[in-house]
Amino acid sequence: MSVRTKLPRELVKALEQVGDNLRSFVEEQRGAFDEMSERWQEGDRAADVSDWLDSLEEVVEALAECEVSAP
Repeated sequence: MSVRTKLPRELVKALEQVGDNLRSFVEEQRGAFDEMSERWQEGDRAADVSDWLDSLEEVVEALAECEVSAP
């Protein structure tokens, strides 16, 4: 049995779609976050939501940098 050195095309497309969908979701939620009251934005819940959105953005970045084939 041989080891594949490149992701299948379907998987590459799926990763791209997940990245695009997640990016869109984060952008939408950042917009909704910005529309919340200043008082809410200064609260603990807002800090938690902001941290969560930051972590999702890191996933988007990681997906964008994902190698689709071995060197």
